[in-house]
Amino acid sequence: MKNSLLATLIATSAIFGAWSLFSPAKKSPDFPAPTNDKKYREKQDEGKEEHERREAWIEHLHKAAPGTDWKETDKRSLALLSKLRKGKVANRGNETFADGQIEGEWIEKGSRNQAGSMRTVDYDPVNDKIYGISDGGCLWKGELDGSQWTILNDDIRLHPEMLKAVPNDTGGIRIIASVGKDIVYSDDEGTTWANANMSPAFYDGWGYPMYLEVLNDTTQAIYYMAYTWDSSPWAPRIWLYWSTDHGESFSRIRIFNHEKDNQVSMWSPFKSQELYILNKNQELLSISQDTLNLVGPPIGLPANADLLLTGNKTGQNLTLYALVNSEDVYVSIDTGLTWSLKGSVPYQAWSVGMICSPFDAETLITGEVDCHRSYDGGETWTTVNEWWEYYGNLDLLHADIMDLKGFEKSDGTPFLLIANHAGLHVSFDNLATTQNIGLQGLNISQYYDVVTNPLFPDYIYAGSQDQGWQWTANGTADGPVDFIQQWSGDYGMMALTNNYQSFWTQYPGGIVSYYHYASSPLNPWPDSEWEMTGDDLPAVGWILPTAPATYEDGNTVFIGGGNLYGGPGSYLIGLTAYTTPPFDIEAFQFDYDFKQNSNTGQGLISAIEQSSIDPERIFVSTDDGTFFYTHDGGGTWNKSVGFSGPTVDWIYTASILSSRLDPNVLWISGSGYSNPPVFKSTDGGQSFIQLSDGLPPTLIQEIVANSDESLLFAASAVGPFVFVAGENKWYDLIGEQTPLQWYTCVEYIESEDIVRFGTYGRGIWDFKINTAPSSIPATLQQEMAVTVYPNPASSSGKLFVKTEAPGKLDFTLQNNKGERLRKAMVNGQIAISLQGLQPGVYVFSTSQNGRAVQSGKIIIQ
Repeated sequence: MKNSLLATLIATSAIFGAWSLFSPAKKSPDFPAPTNDKKYREKQDEGKEEHERREAWIEHLHKAAPGTDWKETDKRSLALLSKLRKGKVANRGNETFADGQIEGEWIEKGSRNQAGSMRTVDYDPVNDKIYGISDGGCLWKGELDGSQWTILNDDIRLHPEMLKAVPNDTGGIRIIASVGKDIVYSDDEGTTWANANMSPAFYDGWGYPMYLEVLNDTTQAIYYMAYTWDSSPWAPRIWLYWSTDHGESFSRIRIFNHEKDNQVSMWSPFKSQELYILNKNQELLSISQDTLNLVGPPIGLPANADLLLTGNKTGQNLTLYALVNSEDVYVSIDTGLTWSLKGSVPYQAWSVGMICSPFDAETLITGEVDCHRSYDGGETWTTVNEWWEYYGNLDLLHADIMDLKGFEKSDGTPFLLIANHAGLHVSFDNLATTQNIGLQGLNISQYYDVVTNPLFPDYIYAGSQDQGWQWTANGTADGPVDFIQQWSGDYGMMALTNNYQSFWTQYPGGIVSYYHYASSPLNPWPDSEWEMTGDDLPAVGWILPTAPATYEDGNTVFIGGGNLYGGPGSYLIGLTAYTTPPFDIEAFQFDYDFKQNSNTGQGLISAIEQSSIDPERIFVSTDDGTFFYTHDGGGTWNKSVGFSGPTVDWIYTASILSSRLDPNVLWISGSGYSNPPVFKSTDGGQSFIQLSDGLPPTLIQEIVANSDESLLFAASAVGPFVFVAGENKWYDLIGEQTPLQWYTCVEYIESEDIVRFGTYGRGIWDFKINTAPSSIPATLQQEMAVTVYPNPASSSGKLFVKTEAPGKLDFTLQNNKGERLRKAMVNGQIAISLQGLQPGVYVFSTSQNGRAVQSGKIIIQ
């Protein structure tokens, strides 16, 4: 007997009957009040708490057993994939994959105008070029006027905060950066990289780089400071290295015996031969070659406080500043012997800290969400501009300041570069004004989710980090395209419902926005909103797991709670939007606490899927490796009996994919650092076998199948992969120009035979399939040839199916959501009415005795 709860959901989606049995009073939060007519949410700027929550979510996704360093594991996998990529023949067209079984082409889709986060920059005055590393670890080069942005490397993920561009011995430029803590350098602008010799080498991959300074002396001495693990005495320490051969080798010259990384700071004046280190506010050191000299104990500085050292040297006048505990500004004008409190920054500075202008000892600049300046040495401060003002004037600074640096052109013109979450800005007048130089061609978008409208494939929707949710109506155009930022902030977990006419997206914390019309002209404001409640928000309260309901014509999405009634518990919740104004959202809650019933009693919902073949089947996973399934619409829930192969105690299931051909088949994927990252079930979720042959140990964040499920595609933390069902094996999809990025999402565009990936650092990339292995042998296809015509077909006409197969064939017609709309038995030839079907792209499949025979696309007009 079908469960009345799901039946009510289906009926309610269409007619909205009574809800009192399943939900509390309707919740319709007020829209955010517009300020200056800008489209952003009040208090949506990413403060320290939001930043830490996002970082915690990233750690949560990459769940691993204690003692397993997932970053170091990914680093090793990326190194192997980088070698493989370098071995590709330069061919920016058709390429072969999976041992020649698949031919296809990689195409960059964009965006080209919605830059993500630039993390650090340097400048070459001789050639007047900017170098920068984006959040995805890619090296870029551009002009001060914002033109000619060029990607210099896509195959090595550099640390985003270490970069120096220095002259080399041959008259060119040497780029010095790091991969993790290990220093690397390139003399051909990132085409090839060499590893510096570190003596001694780091004990392991734990830790990160801190400071990299190049002196203006005869040898261009380089000093490098890193936070690392020390094998003796088995504790974190800070190591200081020195290089006199342009970064080819480094020797350790000092160990700072601190277990915290924020009590030692290193700074060198602009174009100087001097370098200073402030150590726990107890000693100020200067450096001469490989010797540290005590300048003196800094009198007047609080001891053992968090600190950052900066300053200015003009002629013989040295002014030093210390930012203490991210807020108090101390100054010294006697070479650091005595210090006095000058003032406090208006908000606690982020990791970018505070700099003193190289050209004015009284100008201080600090960054957090906004950028702030002081023209009197830190006594008083002014905000350069509020973050939201950017949306009225793109030359104003965007939110979240990542880097602040002062430079000088070869003609002596001073300027400042300000890296932020919209790319890069420049100022030539000490921050009186700024110009945005990342408006075009700086393709570093950071996407959490990407969705293409199957009925209107020109429309692509993307949820980004700090550049809002975006869309384009040029999705089928060639090359990278521009996107429109519909709403600012962080957005992910998108869905299309109501026959792809309506659109849902989510802001961190479970704030869901609903747009009734998903195609142009888009309403700039959501038609309605809803916010999750409860004490146990999954995914550390960042972007909660969601999935569209799959029944025909539905306008419902599922979301992982949370608890509609408040308090503890992780419940599955359905949200259904009215299809008439004011488009209110109704919520209901399944009467089953997944947290309480998880293996550990602490698991929260991590992924959701509803079968498109049998909507009574719903699948839910929790973040402790528990898998739940219902075959009666939620009336009864069962747990999987287990997984074969290695333990899955440390898997975070990020994605569930149910077959569109067989209701008993489904796949799950997630963190695979301490267990296989992909599993398959052939009994409706009761049990699983691992399906990871050919995959590296990494996070598989999402998987998707092509129309006949002969291929699976995976978006992983180290790149894209494809599974060939005929071989039961995974292969990499690394092409000659495929960026080695964190691939966050993937979808299959059946109308174009395109696999579309979203990345967290290099935007959207398409893999256009030209040839692929079939799900059945060619000889069998010929024997059982199926002809389906006309194509295109009319929605008011009939579709004819003809087969030469001996015996009967099962014929199924599905839409792009996998909803079965027509089913028939074919014995020779049959005519199928298309009355009532909406125009669009559909998929047919035929099978005999459970074995797939042939599938393809049908366009209905």
